[in-house]
Amino acid sequence: MRVSIKSNTDIEIVPSQIEKGDNSFARFEDEKYLWIAEGVSVGSPITLEKVLQCVQEDGIQQIQRIFKGAFAVVLYIKDEKRIFVANDRLSKKAVYYYHTDDRIVVDTSFFGLCACLREAGVQPEVCWDAVEAMCRNGVFTEDICYEKSTRYLLPYCALDIDLQAMDVKVLSLPVPAMKKQGAVSEQDAMDTIEQLFKNACELQWQLNEKKKADQIITLSGGMDSRAVFLHLPQKEKMVAYTYAQTASLDEGIAKRLAEKKGVESRFIPLDTCEFLFRREDILEASEGQMHYTGTTGAILMAEDVAVNCRAEIVHTGLGGGEIFGDICREEWDGQIIPHGPLCIERNQWANLNDLRTCLAFQKVTRGAFQAMSPFLDEDFFEFILCLPTQMKTNRKLYDRWYLRFMDTSLPITGARSRIGRGKWKTFGKRVLNKLARQLGIKTKNDMNPFSYWYKKDSRIGEYMEEKYQKDIGLLENSGVDTSLFQQYWKNDAIARGRTLTATYTILRMLGIVAAEH
Repeated sequence: MRVSIKSNTDIEIVPSQIEKGDNSFARFEDEKYLWIAEGVSVGSPITLEKVLQCVQEDGIQQIQRIFKGAFAVVLYIKDEKRIFVANDRLSKKAVYYYHTDDRIVVDTSFFGLCACLREAGVQPEVCWDAVEAMCRNGVFTEDICYEKSTRYLLPYCALDIDLQAMDVKVLSLPVPAMKKQGAVSEQDAMDTIEQLFKNACELQWQLNEKKKADQIITLSGGMDSRAVFLHLPQKEKMVAYTYAQTASLDEGIAKRLAEKKGVESRFIPLDTCEFLFRREDILEASEGQMHYTGTTGAILMAEDVAVNCRAEIVHTGLGGGEIFGDICREEWDGQIIPHGPLCIERNQWANLNDLRTCLAFQKVTRGAFQAMSPFLDEDFFEFILCLPTQMKTNRKLYDRWYLRFMDTSLPITGARSRIGRGKWKTFGKRVLNKLARQLGIKTKNDMNPFSYWYKKDSRIGEYMEEKYQKDIGLLENSGVDTSLFQQYWKNDAIARGRTLTATYTILRMLGIVAAEH
């Protein structure tokens, strides 16, 4: 959806093009209100009456406490000259907002926002901090975006737009406080985790049943997708999709798991590197936020699903490592840091900030289906978010919870899991895997050995060089400083891939190239 404001009398509010898996819940307008809600709600349906009640009693951001899913809501209260915008609590449905003294644009599509600006005669301006973050790490952090005056709406936040003052205020819910060590026992924590996870899986399953859609799941040899697979009700036909390099552990393990459960298994091989040569397709879908990672195979899976299945909701393991992982540090305990209106503990921010990375799959596949994960169920995520750091470091609690239901006859891929291995064996495996990637050596444990493919297949380097030179030429002809791109292009294959993500996105953002698909 888009909200475009030039003055308090020049206001445009329109729904976005409805995508597969998204539902236009409602568009209502009378002399008092204009209301649009779109996305996916799990459980309680979103209604205008409930949204109005939230605004009048506690503020628009309270809808994040009431509803779960991936959605965005706009409410225009005409006589108050006020517009409220909110999305789900974890910002799974992306919202971008542009704010200058004379213009406000809010959009669930970044490329759509930029197009709106250009149509209004405002040329987007490059945020080089965001470009460098993409070239260096392949992901954004905090609320930065490619366009200098545009921000990404953070989790737990909503927007209050005052049309009279042409002002945007970012509202926020309080993030629940972390528990101290000893406040909850490990046994109680695991029992709660198990119940919340089962509830989330059941809600996703019911949503598909309601839509009479096939039950489809992504499945690999790792912990995240396997945890979902083993918890789904499986009351009827289910299809498990795996995309990875041929003969990898992920392919073999997923096939064996599916056979044991009597589930149909479909495999999408990445060895042809077709995802590489689909750069524009992938970046149009992800809006410049992902490329050259294992998740790029998602676009091939989405196309196969569209042909062979009737998909609405696809079950995934998105966010398992992000919330259960070892990105938290005990030395950060008690450190409170401000991020806009949020004032949260540093360890909680590490978990929330990591979400933009794991949602790449959701963005790439949104044209074919809505990707959902019980790990990103609001109740489940928030419970883990507040557990003591000592329970989460080195995936301690994750491993112990997982041992309750895992099949010990099958190994687990992924260098961070310690299940079945001692501390030093785990550390050694991580070192060896990292060294293999740097040297461009293929291992069965690597779902997407891009560096290996880059060295083996001359077409890849030639293709990347051709695209880079074309992008740089177009940027320079348009007066864009390309020195930052040239700096990262000198690095390895992964850095070059990230650079090609940024160059194409800036070309699209500035309107130098139009969408080709």
